[in-house]
Amino acid sequence: GIFMEAAIDYIVIYPVNPINKYTGCYWVCINGEKGIIRSLEDLLNMFAILNNRGVEAVGILVHHLLNHNIQNIKTIIDIFDRIPIAIYLHDFYTCCPNFKLLYNDLYFCVKDSINCNGCKYSLEQKVHYRKMVDIFNEYNKQITFVSPSVFTQKIWKKFYSDYQNNIIIIPHLQAIGNYTQNMSIIKNKVPIKVAYIGAQDFTKGWTIYKNIIIRCQKENKNYSFYYFGSPNEKLNNVVNTKVKVHKQGKDAMINALREKKIDVVIMPAVCPETYSYTLYEAMAANCFILTTTKSGNVTCVVKDNKFGEVLENFDELLNLMLNESKFRTILNDWRGKHNGALSYVDNKDVLKVFDLQRVYNANYTLRRVPLYKVLWRCFLDCLYKIRNSSNNI
Repeated sequence: GIFMEAAIDYIVIYPVNPINKYTGCYWVCINGEKGIIRSLEDLLNMFAILNNRGVEAVGILVHHLLNHNIQNIKTIIDIFDRIPIAIYLHDFYTCCPNFKLLYNDLYFCVKDSINCNGCKYSLEQKVHYRKMVDIFNEYNKQITFVSPSVFTQKIWKKFYSDYQNNIIIIPHLQAIGNYTQNMSIIKNKVPIKVAYIGAQDFTKGWTIYKNIIIRCQKENKNYSFYYFGSPNEKLNNVVNTKVKVHKQGKDAMINALREKKIDVVIMPAVCPETYSYTLYEAMAANCFILTTTKSGNVTCVVKDNKFGEVLENFDELLNLMLNESKFRTILNDWRGKHNGALSYVDNKDVLKVFDLQRVYNANYTLRRVPLYKVLWRCFLDCLYKIRNSSNNI
């Protein structure tokens, strides 16, 4: 990862949650090596041993607070000496336990203002939000909130107007080069290749995509339909390509779209995207993006980069697809004028949140290899003590 490349050892901690119940146990992953620590006390002991051996923590990176005990998070933070804390805003969990912000699980609830009246999550949201405010206020001077997009930052600020100066924008990915293929004009008798990529989920627009297929096939439109991802549901007359990025590599979706020379990717999310990796994967294959004004960062990026068409609603999107001649003209007029990225790398700008120069000046890099051994041996020591104590019970 980006931290190891920067000569920073990385300890990942997250709760063991069978069926979303807090157990008190933690998964701990040290530079890719994974194991379980059975209690907060043992976790704190591990950090104490590291501190006694001269291992210095340079920062805390919070990817998510879901399923965590907030008091335990505070206890962990307090054992360190006011080091920087970066909190990623992958979704809106810091605003509401219903982290997609869907009013009664139906539609996005934030427009010009926030209105929770009548929502089944309203009472839970008040308690949850208070917990978040309390922890943010306590560590206000240490925290930087990291938003992956302008859209996410804008919505989040509606809940946390007091933190205007604590939030920065760092997209997850950084584009490298230009992809110059899949840009030729599509002839009239050649089917337009249309795809949906990623999770077959209602909030991502899977139901809408299915309806589009049914209508277009019923009216004999000259489209070939595709699905890329993990096909839990297989549709008639749809070409399925299994893509699993975690097994096939981070470029698996990009490579699959390029190989099939997909022309159009439909992204009709009903829940606004805070970022959307699939958007950037589609763009890297020079796919024309069809979306609506409801799709969050997808909407913003498509508009700003003129990388497709943003329709007002799903009916307008369907009507455009049904008007094949018009759509083919729009698509061909677009092709060849815009380039997606040749590839992507993880954005390293998050490193700037932490005072790494001070660490490097202390010759941290000279002791990185033995430090890794100290980390892992310490972890194994903790596991050994845990196993011994559990055997004696």
